[in-house]
Amino acid sequence: MKLGFVTTPTRENFEMGKRIGYECVELNEIDMLNITDDGIKQIVEMAEENGMTVASIACAVSHLDADPVKKADANRYVMRAIEKAHLFGTDIVMTNAYTDLTDTIQGNIVKFRETFGEYAKAAEDAGVRIVIENCPHMVREPIRFGNLAFSPEMWDVIFTEVPSMALGLEYDPSHLVWQNINIPKTIRMFKDRIYAFHAKDTRIIKENLELVGSVAGKVTKSKFGGKFWEHCIPGLGDVDWKETFSALYSIGYNGPVFLEHEDPVFTGKRTEQGYIFGYRFLKPYMLDICKKK
Repeated sequence: MKLGFVTTPTRENFEMGKRIGYECVELNEIDMLNITDDGIKQIVEMAEENGMTVASIACAVSHLDADPVKKADANRYVMRAIEKAHLFGTDIVMTNAYTDLTDTIQGNIVKFRETFGEYAKAAEDAGVRIVIENCPHMVREPIRFGNLAFSPEMWDVIFTEVPSMALGLEYDPSHLVWQNINIPKTIRMFKDRIYAFHAKDTRIIKENLELVGSVAGKVTKSKFGGKFWEHCIPGLGDVDWKETFSALYSIGYNGPVFLEHEDPVFTGKRTEQGYIFGYRFLKPYMLDICKKK
C-alpha cells in the first residue's frame, strides 16, 4: 500500500506532502477539458520533484444532470480524464455516481446504466479503472441522495447494471459509520471491486443523536442541536481502524490509501497538523502485502 492524500496540484501542497512523508496524491480540481499535455507534464514533474506520484485523478462532475448541456459537458470531462489518465501516470479515475436530483433512484439507475456503461467501455479500451466513492451527498427536504453509490445495497445494484470490471469503488469508511453499516464485512463482500481507499474518520455526536435521531440535523435550527456526526482525521473518530485494515489485508488490498482531510478542528493554521496526525496514525498500517519476493 502507498500512503497519499487528496489535494489540489499546487507546489505548496506538494511541498507539504514531501515534508510529512506522503508517497502519492489523488488530484482534484483539474480543468480536464482545457488542460494541455504540457500542463499535465508540469503537474507530474512537480509531484515527482517532491517524491510523490499521481495515483488518482478526481472528476467531480454531474454525470446524470437534468440539464442536457451540463450533462454533455460532464460526460466529456470524464471521457477526457479517461483518455489522459496515462499521462498523469495513473490508471485510476475517481468520481461519485452523481445523480439527477429531479429524478427518482429508479430513474437514476436507468441513466447510470447508459452513462457509466459508456464510461466503462472507454475505460476498458484505455486500460483505466473508474472508482466511485461512496459519499451519499444527501440532500434534505425532501431527503434525496446525490450519489447513487451511497450504500453496499446500491453498490450491488450499480455493478449489476454495469458489470464491467473497469468500474469499482474508492471505499471510504467514514460515510458508513453514521449509516450503521458494517465496514469489515462490506470490505470482504466487495473485495474484487475495491481499487482505491479514502482514509477518513467520523465521530458520532451522541448528545445530538439522542435528541434529533438519525434522519434529522440541518433541517431546522433548534435548541436540540443539529448534525449528529462530523468527519475527522483517522484515529480521532469511531472507525475501528484495526478491524478495517485487517479486512483490507484479508482481501489482499495493495492499492493507494488517500488521507481525505475534512476535519473541522484542523483548519486554517492547523491544517498541516491534521495531515501530520493522519500520516503518523496511518503509516504503521502501510504494508506492501502483495509484493512478490
